[in-house]
Amino acid sequence: MQVVIGDRTETIETPTPYRPDLTFMFAFPAPGILSGVTPDQAATTPLPAIWLHSKRGDAARQWAKNRGATRHSVIASFNPDLFSKMLGKIAHAFAVAELGINGFVAFLPKALIGEKPWKPGYYVGGHPDEVPRSEFINEIGLRLVEDATGKLYHAVQIRIFGDAGAPVYHVVVGAPLYAAITAATQNQ
Repeated sequence: MQVVIGDRTETIETPTPYRPDLTFMFAFPAPGILSGVTPDQAATTPLPAIWLHSKRGDAARQWAKNRGATRHSVIASFNPDLFSKMLGKIAHAFAVAELGINGFVAFLPKALIGEKPWKPGYYVGGHPDEVPRSEFINEIGLRLVEDATGKLYHAVQIRIFGDAGAPVYHVVVGAPLYAAITAATQNQ
């Protein structure tokens, strides 16, 4: 915990029962591929919000105050690009488990392993509205989604810490196989 005592700021080790236990996640806009924006536009779209959940705030405040602190805070870093890539890996693995390795036209593998640039915000996004708390800690599911032109994609919906009211994420993992067949026959 970082505390302000008098005119100095210190970082002090805090026993577990008194740690602020802060969880935060990004509230992403919808995936760019579904919104009709380019990958470059999606990568520069600002984050609309950050979701926060805290436990033991009063205990942490009192613990810091008992040590003479007039203010306390937690030091943390969280990278939205890495977080979206983690969601992409989870989603791709889930899609493969549900559809099979050759059961869809996969969009993410080369970017996930670094052979192509990762375009945060294009394939990975969030639910546009706040979603009520769930009875489940984690949720995951596969569904077909449509973009603005009616094109269908496979998307995985992920929610981590749903019981705390965390955001819902949507990851567009690929296209149905028949979409690739249709495109190939139209190009002949």
